[in-house]
Amino acid sequence: MDLRQRIQKLIDEDADLTVRSLSLRAGLSDSALTKYLNGQTNSLTVENLEKIAGVLECTASELLHKEADVGAAKVSDQSSVPAARLREARANAGFDHANAAAEAMGVPVATYLAHENGSRGFPAGRAQQYASFFGVAPEWLLYGTKEVREPLIRVTAMPADTNPYGGVFGGWLMSQMALGAGSLASREGKGKAVVVSATDFAFPGAMQVGDELSVYCEIAARGNTSLTINAEAIARERNGEAETKVARGTFKFVLLDENNRPRAVGERWA
Repeated sequence: MDLRQRIQKLIDEDADLTVRSLSLRAGLSDSALTKYLNGQTNSLTVENLEKIAGVLECTASELLHKEADVGAAKVSDQSSVPAARLREARANAGFDHANAAAEAMGVPVATYLAHENGSRGFPAGRAQQYASFFGVAPEWLLYGTKEVREPLIRVTAMPADTNPYGGVFGGWLMSQMALGAGSLASREGKGKAVVVSATDFAFPGAMQVGDELSVYCEIAARGNTSLTINAEAIARERNGEAETKVARGTFKFVLLDENNRPRAVGERWA
């Protein structure tokens, strides 16, 4: 299978993609790509190949080499190892099936399945999306490097933090996550930041009194006057090192000036 056939195969397997839409998203001429795929021209620069690969959720190297053939029995080690970590991250996040994870992220199922089974590698941008959703580091997904994160909040769950049934109260978890996200919002926003929404909360695990809770936060999006922050809560058992993801959610903050009016991100609060 040559380069033209690989590109065409990837287009055919994505229901949302056509030659025209690929050209537009890659910033190429529709007629130029059509002529190349039809064999009317042999002109395809390295720069354009990289643009095409980015839209097709793979690398230029994978398009150029047979080991990257979609559906091939043999997959290169370079793509299969990140694929294994992607499967691990998905399972640890509580998704038993790849289809469900893809739909929850809004990623085409065929694209995600190809990334998870290793038939196609995934670029850094997609790794960032997967990592944020599954609560892992993108560097770990891509390269297997150890995840090193500093918590915004670290606190021990006490008896006063339980619900009527003896478990740690979900509202307490949310409050700790809000504190951590608020700290990051004020730090990055350089001043007063108030929460205006809290969404997409899930509680995939449980923790006990005495367990240590760590809250990790990262900026998911920046608006003109707002910051959207993803928060994740990890519990460590009191007498050991075992960890459990107990909550995740998203907070949106609006930055305010000294008169409590919205101010631009990056503009320091007086």
